[in-house]
Amino acid sequence: MCLIGQDKEIKILLESESVIGFKIWRKLKDQDLLVSTASYFQWIPGKIKGDIKNPERGIFSWSSHYYYNYNYYNCNYYYNYYNYNYNYYNIFGEIYQYGETHFHDFGYRSEFAKPKLFLNLNHQKDRNINFVDRFNKTIDNLSKLYNVPVESFDDYILRK
Repeated sequence: MCLIGQDKEIKILLESESVIGFKIWRKLKDQDLLVSTASYFQWIPGKIKGDIKNPERGIFSWSSHYYYNYNYYNCNYYYNYYNYNYNYYNIFGEIYQYGETHFHDFGYRSEFAKPKLFLNLNHQKDRNINFVDRFNKTIDNLSKLYNVPVESFDDYILRK
């Protein structure tokens, strides 16, 4: 069984019919590209294609933003604030998924995907401002590279 549960249904979706999945990437310190967290899969800008024939491959995502609620700041600000030797940031966002798409208990696995939205951090008095600025600059650069809008994590959660 994969991380997102049992396979429930398979659909062939056009890009215009894509489902929206919730994704966590790693942004390695010495590279510009995003990498999937569950496997070393580089997200090259443009149309991303995964190997859907292998049940352990494809492009995975969660079907709910619930997994972000309490993990976003823990994965980035708090972890990196106290560990100055960090090698990557965790980047949260949404993706469009289409092509052969498997619907699982807790998410999706698809043949094609494109980033839809990246989330950045808000400045708050209890956060390290230098880290937040550095992190948000990274998000802005990724936004330009992947041609994706940015929204603050706090606003995003309130909207959901």
